[in-house]
Amino acid sequence: MTSSKALSIFFLGATGYVGGEVLKLLASDLPGFPITALVRDSTPERVEKLRNLHPNMTVVEGTLNSDVLIQEEASKCDILINTASSDHHASVLSTLAGLQKRSATKPDRPPIYIHVSGAGILEDNARGELLTPTHIWSDMDIDLRNVRDVTHIVSDLEIVKAGTSERNRVRTLILFPGWIYGPGTGVQKVTMPVRLYVDLAIQAGRSGTFGQGKNAMSEIHVKDVASAIVACLKAALDGKADEGAEGIYFLLHRRMTAMRDIMAVIGDVMHEKGMLNQAGCEPLPASITDAMGEFGWALLGGSIWGRAERLHKLSWTPKYTEEVSLLASLREEVERALASLGDLRPPDYSEAIM
Repeated sequence: MTSSKALSIFFLGATGYVGGEVLKLLASDLPGFPITALVRDSTPERVEKLRNLHPNMTVVEGTLNSDVLIQEEASKCDILINTASSDHHASVLSTLAGLQKRSATKPDRPPIYIHVSGAGILEDNARGELLTPTHIWSDMDIDLRNVRDVTHIVSDLEIVKAGTSERNRVRTLILFPGWIYGPGTGVQKVTMPVRLYVDLAIQAGRSGTFGQGKNAMSEIHVKDVASAIVACLKAALDGKADEGAEGIYFLLHRRMTAMRDIMAVIGDVMHEKGMLNQAGCEPLPASITDAMGEFGWALLGGSIWGRAERLHKLSWTPKYTEEVSLLASLREEVERALASLGDLRPPDYSEAIM
């Protein structure tokens, strides 16, 4: 049974797309657990929005580059949840340093660290084509040390190292979602991939793919991402979660969607709104793809194949993903992005989850 004792949570990514959903679920399922949230530009309006999601919250102002602050807060918490960025390596190092300080003072009760990375570690470098995989990895058999050099892996390996250390151990769990979709209800209501592709379409004058766009993404609804995070936390509190080297959790649905089908919807909506001169999609020009280099091809030109098994051991199911597909949800998401275009920050590609 989940611990009834109130434990403190330090939260990175509270104003983000995934973070808002997690905060709402924590307020519902673990309302007695106080949260300290790291927030950039903590205006009264933003703080009020956050407290509407979770009333038991304290806000500290800072960014992912606030090394001293992150270490200090991490050293005081029982639980740390990071939904902020899968690629901001410096903040991961700050987080681990603080949590290891906590572990040193309470070796009989090491802190829990739940980190949201991305399924880009499984990307096949298809460069816009659809390749037949030679092996489909499960989260039960993958060894991160054998994963090729992709954007997330450096941080992921540091987290696993902390989770397997005999000295100042941290109880680590890493989740690896694919394309996260669905209308958000937090401060940020639009998923990063949609913001990114709207931005690229404006630059190119048309919606487009990397290469032919035959590559496909496994999808997962944002509410299922939140429920998976909370399910992992509850399992860890009960001593039933896989952690450390085994604390690898894929968040992938069996349904996969071709990138050209996704981009066609984005192009259609932007054309209907008068933002593009043509509907549908075409391959993006070299001026766009070259500017993003190999990072762009890795993030947007490959397919993500994988079998998610660990979460099902916790009796978790992707309820919302089963009910509504990415394509069924996409039009509303694009319309939200376009309606808020003047208010949205330019996409920060370091926030990419995939």
